[in-house]
Amino acid sequence: MSTPPQPAIYLPHGGGPWPWLDPAAFSRFGGSYDALRAYLEALPTTLPERPKAILCVTAHWEAAEVTVSAGERPGMLHDYGG
Repeated sequence: MSTPPQPAIYLPHGGGPWPWLDPAAFSRFGGSYDALRAYLEALPTTLPERPKAILCVTAHWEAAEVTVSAGERPGMLHDYGG
C-alpha cells in the first residue's frame, strides 16, 4: 500500500520572530495572529500522515557552497546582528 505524498507547505515568517514561538505573545497583538494560529494548529490534521522529517529552506543563511544542516532538534538561528 502506498502512502500519498506529503504536501509542500509555505510558511512565511513575517517581520521577525513569530508570536507562536511564545504563546503568551499572542495577546500582545490584539488578535491579528488568531487566524494564523488556528491554521497552524489545524495543519497536522490535513496531512496524510505524521512527517518523518521537515525540510526548511531559508534565504537567511549564506555559505560559499550549497550547505545542508541536519539534526533531530536543530537550534534556532537568529540573524538580527548583521
